Amino acid sequence: PWRRPVHLWLANRRGTRRVSYPVCLGDATSSGGQVVSCQLAGTHTINGKPPAVLGDKATCPLHSGEFAFIEGHPTRKMNGIPMVL
Repeated sequence: PWRRPVHLWLANRRGTRRVSYPVCLGDATSSGGQVVSCQLAGTHTINGKPPAVLGDKATCPLHSGEFAFIEGHPTRKMNGIPMVL
């Protein structure tokens, strides 16, 4: 259920910086699965989609199942729960 963060390199006056975007309901995973549950559905959205946080689930075709995200960002949180990036 691990997903590689999506990165975007942006130019600024000091050089470049990496921006990570949150994983949301329905997003694809690196193994070809999909995020299928979000605890914050109905209360929070990012670009119209509920964000995934620690404990939310995604499918994994490689391991034939549905698994929870076990890592989240240490400082980016929603309702005190680490966001999955």
